[in-house]
Amino acid sequence: MIVPFLKIQINEQEIELSDNIRKTFQPINNVNHTILSIDSEIQKIVTCPNCKKEKEKLKYIYKHESVLLDLKTEMEKLITERNNYVISTNDEESIKLSKLKNCLASLNNCYRIYNEKQINLKKCISVEKPELLKYLNSSYSPIVMGFPDFIIAIYNDFFLLFDTDNCFIGAYSFFDFKINIVKNTKKVYFRIEHKYESLITMINFQEIKKQLDDNGQGYDSDYIVFDSKCIEKGQTGFSYLHERVDGGPDRRYRDNPYTMYRTDNMQFGVLTFSFGNIEYTFNISSNKCINLFDDYINYTKRERERHVNLLKDN
Repeated sequence: MIVPFLKIQINEQEIELSDNIRKTFQPINNVNHTILSIDSEIQKIVTCPNCKKEKEKLKYIYKHESVLLDLKTEMEKLITERNNYVISTNDEESIKLSKLKNCLASLNNCYRIYNEKQINLKKCISVEKPELLKYLNSSYSPIVMGFPDFIIAIYNDFFLLFDTDNCFIGAYSFFDFKINIVKNTKKVYFRIEHKYESLITMINFQEIKKQLDDNGQGYDSDYIVFDSKCIEKGQTGFSYLHERVDGGPDRRYRDNPYTMYRTDNMQFGVLTFSFGNIEYTFNISSNKCINLFDDYINYTKRERERHVNLLKDN
């Protein structure tokens, strides 16, 4: 799948690197396609789909033995040719890349991440590297993210785009890949159920919250839980199974379960990954994640301004 991308101006060094990567990966892609085609031909001979008996299959393979040997020789030659394509980057891991790695790592500890299309962000940031990356040597590991339609590998000053079959599409400036975080708030209903009213006076409210942290229950939301920041606490109220007209407990019932509730104004983050006209948005609960992404974005804004100023000076 070829995806349309918007590009910004990049300096000559990055253009040269992008061209070198393209010149390296394109023949590798071509060789890989040829290898797959040869492998398909070998499988057709070895499996002999039209052979009904094992003897027929063996006879068919023996008949095509010379063809198999020629295909095997050609494949080995192509594999040797492919291994000769290598490009190296001589830079060390940048601060901005290190900050982004910390941001993405923090998402693994985020209690809730919500996406309308049910995209699992934690799986997106834990995909395997495309095979082609072994032909690009660097002193640090790139960030690899796999989205539904493509995969990207992020380096210091550029990122590489691959399709879902790990075929190289293009190399783009680091600043073409945009990340944004917006802090939003939402009033959320918080509930804790208890059978006996006296229990509430015995247990501290915060301790009850801690007991619910592991399973994320309590807040009535898909993306707000106990790792979210509370902006403003609401007033605590009670609702009973059997209530009087004024909302109090009906004392005629000895067993009268109730719910203690509160409506809190909570903060959550709207995290967006965008490149060109493609955008993915996630609501995240963790206040720690929000702060890390906020710090990263502020840092990259300064880096981008410095980058643009260098281009103007040149």
